[in-house]
Amino acid sequence: FTSVIETYVYLQKEFDKGLLDHVGSLQFCIKGELSRVKELQCQANERHKQQLVMSSAELYWKPKLDDYRKKLDEYHNSWSSWVPWPGAYQVEYHNHVAMLKDHILHLVRAAREDMDRHNYERVGSSVALVQHFRSVLQYHLPSVPITTEAQNLEHHVLRAFSCLQDDLKAALAKDNITEFESLFLQYQKFVQNIATPYVEIKRRLVHVHEHIHDIVNLRVAGLNSQVDVFDFAGAAASVNLLRNIGHVLTGVYAVYHEFIRTFANDGFLQRINDMCTEHFGGKALSRLGAFYALLEVPPNASQEDIDRAFKLKSREYHSDMHARKGICQQDPDGMQKRITEARDELRNPRVRDEYRRGFLEPFSIMIKDIPKKLRKQAEEFLQKRKYEEVKQLLTCVKDFHRLACLVDPPLDGEQVRVDMHKAVKEHVNTIQANIADHWSRRKLKELHDDFTCLDRIDENFGAYAEIYSDTWKKDISKQVESDIDSLAEQARSYLSDDGA
Repeated sequence: FTSVIETYVYLQKEFDKGLLDHVGSLQFCIKGELSRVKELQCQANERHKQQLVMSSAELYWKPKLDDYRKKLDEYHNSWSSWVPWPGAYQVEYHNHVAMLKDHILHLVRAAREDMDRHNYERVGSSVALVQHFRSVLQYHLPSVPITTEAQNLEHHVLRAFSCLQDDLKAALAKDNITEFESLFLQYQKFVQNIATPYVEIKRRLVHVHEHIHDIVNLRVAGLNSQVDVFDFAGAAASVNLLRNIGHVLTGVYAVYHEFIRTFANDGFLQRINDMCTEHFGGKALSRLGAFYALLEVPPNASQEDIDRAFKLKSREYHSDMHARKGICQQDPDGMQKRITEARDELRNPRVRDEYRRGFLEPFSIMIKDIPKKLRKQAEEFLQKRKYEEVKQLLTCVKDFHRLACLVDPPLDGEQVRVDMHKAVKEHVNTIQANIADHWSRRKLKELHDDFTCLDRIDENFGAYAEIYSDTWKKDISKQVESDIDSLAEQARSYLSDDGA
């Protein structure tokens, strides 16, 4: 096309100078032919641009450019007069190289704009395409402008990645799990689409893994401490928080881990998996949670919600939609197959019920053991006559219903309270029996200790009518006082008899 256009342009100039006057009978419209050839060239350029996809680097562009370059090298290296002048090849070669360079630079700049819009699929597609063409056609492409723009893009990507990591860690540290889940979904798409070409991103992944591991460990340790001191209101809040974190770890994180385990295997990933096994249902629950995460539906999603989400996701990952978005990679991770599997699995009501039960299961065993632990602790305190600590336990029991409702089936919080009161009541009855026994046998020292103990019981449990009533104390005190008065009267009578 270039040679034909140059020829037509030359003829047009000669015609304009008067040549056409000497060939007036020529049935030839140079302007029309020139326009037609230019239109054919534009169509050819469009066909070239359509070949700007990854598979065409080796199949289309490299053979064509290598052929042009070979002919140019033959001309420059030959001393023979019969080697034709390769002007057309030279022009075509430089046109193709310029077209490639402009398109690659356009991809780099578009990737920066898409990064700011969080369109990570297009960014990943553009970066992969740029790197592939630079790798395959590096002999033909000018290195300086493309390398500079590619380096600027890499710095932009790394800055965006660092900011996203900081936001993600801050959300988890502040226990804002809704924001953490939203950011992790964004983070997972970032890593899935962009991380592969960048070694520095892969190296930085461990920072988020370490943070997740440390925060979850810290929250679990906090829950254990709250249970140890019977802070049931705080423990209930911690259980809900950890279950929400577990929902992320068995959902979005499970999809993320499935992808990155092919190229990242730091120690914190295994530790997070161990935590999921210990606290959040392990691989079985993570497999189901990944299905919910792939369709981006909540644990309580209905069959209609799942079908609706599948249609949206199927349309999103369809090859035609990718082409319309300017994404060159056609479903690289087999997402159509994965979301179809997720839809088929979650259509089963038993599978959905299994996940919902698993979602409510973490820390249920700990909660169910609390009543026994509470009763045992109360009995130890009562045995050591630490009534202030027992009173504190009775105060804590009022909040146990906050934890009782977090297991399936719910525990009877009222029964736990009744059992605690019963344990204290039994101790009070023992003290009362000891007082009666010690007084009947006139063990005055033990009696004094028992009354001191009863005074402390009255001070700490006087507000609990079902546990302790001061009526018995008043009655036994009157009886003791009466007996002492009788003894005193008897002693006085003995003294008066001796004086007589």
